[in-house]
Amino acid sequence: MCDIENIPAEMKEHDIFCCWKEEMRNGKKTKVPYNVKTSSRASSNDLSTFSS
Repeated sequence: MCDIENIPAEMKEHDIFCCWKEEMRNGKKTKVPYNVKTSSRASSNDLSTFSS
């Protein structure tokens, strides 16, 4: 679990977040972004898939 006090002020100013989950793709580990509210995949280049 994340402690909100550890989130840098610069990130808090934007009020938009996603988490990531480590998954295997083609035999390699990769970080897949996820929306923290819906638990569905997010897109790293589409901020509308992030949550606030």
